[in-house]
Amino acid sequence: MPHYMIDIETTGTRPDRAAILQIAAVRFDPVARTIDHDGLFNMCLRMPGWRFWDDDTRTWWQAQNQDVFQRILFNAQDPRAVTHAFLHWVNADHAKIDDRYFWAKNAAFDFMFLASYGTDYDTGMPFSYRNVNDMKAFIRGRCFPEDIPVIDQAPTDQAHDAIVDCIMQIDWLFKALDATP
Repeated sequence: MPHYMIDIETTGTRPDRAAILQIAAVRFDPVARTIDHDGLFNMCLRMPGWRFWDDDTRTWWQAQNQDVFQRILFNAQDPRAVTHAFLHWVNADHAKIDDRYFWAKNAAFDFMFLASYGTDYDTGMPFSYRNVNDMKAFIRGRCFPEDIPVIDQAPTDQAHDAIVDCIMQIDWLFKALDATP
């Protein structure tokens, strides 16, 4: 059963109104603790005319690494094409929808944005809501009643590049799995 770490970058926090700027996904195996480096998806999207920039999010982006932000904007493509490419990429695993696992650091956020785009561009959602895993909640549950262990993460100036974030989140998950019973 394939597992996917998903990360998106957006123009706001409302999945029905804000836009996705970047979609990244990485196939991985949480049991073997391996990343499928051939199984990477990383594409940037132009903002559809009916979506908007949230002022707080625009201000937040201005405080982030501008090289990362400008690279996302420079590589932006047609959102319909990217949404269809994402569906095609996920479906290449030939798994049934109920056999795929969707992981994200904040799964409710990422899942709802992708579902919204799936509706807008007639692709549907290639993941079932039944197999959505919020990484932080998963780690919190493994540690309960203790606090989440501090996981050493290498600092990066590439934070908020969604593909970098996916790899870092998988690393964090693997370290948390190794640190907990």
